[in-house]
Amino acid sequence: MEHHNLFAGFIRLHVLHHAAEHEIYGQWMIDELATHGYRLSPGTLYPMLHTMEQRGYLTSRVERTGRSTRKFYRATEFGLAGHEKNWPYATYELHELQESFDRVARYWPRYRNFAIAETIQAVTKEPMAALAEAIKSADTARFTKAYGELTDACNICQQSADRSMIVIQVPQASSFPDQNFRPTQR
Repeated sequence: MEHHNLFAGFIRLHVLHHAAEHEIYGQWMIDELATHGYRLSPGTLYPMLHTMEQRGYLTSRVERTGRSTRKFYRATEFGLAGHEKNWPYATYELHELQESFDRVARYWPRYRNFAIAETIQAVTKEPMAALAEAIKSADTARFTKAYGELTDACNICQQSADRSMIVIQVPQASSFPDQNFRPTQR
C-alpha cells in the first residue's frame, strides 16, 4: 500500500482522459482500467468518481432506463471554451487546471525515483503561461497552439512516470451536448 495514493492518482488521470473524450460510466471505466492492469471494485471506483465530481473535475447526468439508473460522467470544458472564444470561461478553467496540477504535486510529489512535482512544474510552466497569454489577448490561434503544447507536456509526464499507456489528446468534438461554449452577447 506504499504507493496507494500514486496509483489512485493515475486512475484519476485515466478517468479524466476518457471523460474528456466521451461520457463514461462506472462499469465501463472498471472494464477499461482492467485492460491496463488495474483491478477496481465498484466500492473503490464510485466514491472516487463522486469525489472527482465534488471537486469539479467531472460533471454528471443520470439516465434512467426502466428500473435501472446509470450515472454518466464527463470532464470539464476548458478546451471547448477556448475553441469557442469564451475567454472569461477559459480563464476560469485555466485557473482550475493549475489548481489541479498543484494538488497532484502536493499530494504525490514522488513516485519511485520520479519527481512528479518538479516534472509537472518543468513541463507545464511554459504552456500554461502561453495559454494565459493567449486567453488574455483573445488569440484563438495562440490558444490552440499552447493547448496542444500543454497536451504534449502531459504526455511527456505520463511517459516519464512509465505510464505511456495514458495518452492525452485534444478533444475532436464536444461531449457536452447540453452546453453552449460560445460567449454570451451583452
